[in-house]
Amino acid sequence: MIAFFRLLRIIIFAVLFYLLFRNLYKIFWKHKRPNSFTNQKNKTPQIKEEQMKKDPICGTYIPESQAIKYKHENEVLFFCSETCKEKFLKSEKK
Repeated sequence: MIAFFRLLRIIIFAVLFYLLFRNLYKIFWKHKRPNSFTNQKNKTPQIKEEQMKKDPICGTYIPESQAIKYKHENEVLFFCSETCKEKFLKSEKK
């Protein structure tokens, strides 16, 4: 019976130590390392929605910010690479 109470005392001390450590961690360390990726109130990352544009030569869809833009007859065309843009310019010259 005495062994049972010793074991129970060890378990209680372990739980108390864990709770103390967890509270001290929240107070002293957690606020020192903010995560800049999730600084919003709801803790969700901000994802910028971006329009996808289709390359007229190869048909690849690319984000508008990464596309190579070319103005052709009052219309802006978007290309995935300089190679596709050059192919388009060569086909226009013919």
